[in-house]
Amino acid sequence: MVFQKLLDSINKGQDTVLVTIIESIGSTPRKIGTKMLMSERKHLAGTIGGGIVEYECEEMAKQLIKEQKNARRSFNLRPDDKEGLGAVCGGKMEVLFQYLPGEDPSLKRICQEMISHEKNHQPAWLWFPLNLTSKDSLIFYSDTTGWLGTYDQQAISTKAKRKTDRYEVNLETYLVEELFQEGKVVIFGGGGGTYHKHWCLY
Repeated sequence: MVFQKLLDSINKGQDTVLVTIIESIGSTPRKIGTKMLMSERKHLAGTIGGGIVEYECEEMAKQLIKEQKNARRSFNLRPDDKEGLGAVCGGKMEVLFQYLPGEDPSLKRICQEMISHEKNHQPAWLWFPLNLTSKDSLIFYSDTTGWLGTYDQQAISTKAKRKTDRYEVNLETYLVEELFQEGKVVIFGGGGGTYHKHWCLY
């Protein structure tokens, strides 16, 4: 899991870059919310689809760790793309690169809560500020924990629970990712369908 690896890196004081797909149009290898974690030297966890696009993102992430910067980059995945990536998917995607310092206590708490919520099947949401100069890198919300990482809690508190999409709040743009969602599964046989609650990780 990406956030377990991120927690491991934070415990070692190791800087990382979290690479997240924030826009996906048409045919792409992965969809919005897909993540990959990079250290300055190597890939740590996750994949955004492999191939030349992932390689380009890995190299860019390594450089951003050295520069301690955030970035965004768009990829056109067409054979005739002027960047010469040679992709054949035909779609387009935009990627967010977030520099995460290894000694950030708020990031450590967010990772711990993410791991705990997955283990205990509790719903949670991640907010990604898309402004590259934002004061926060990750914002976490759940009913049991409340807000973590936000500097403007009052502004976004009324918009806590959102489906995965982009939202505007006080002139700031966020990608909100719904991480866990309660659902139902139908089991056939034995005299009809039986419904059971389960939890889905997105």
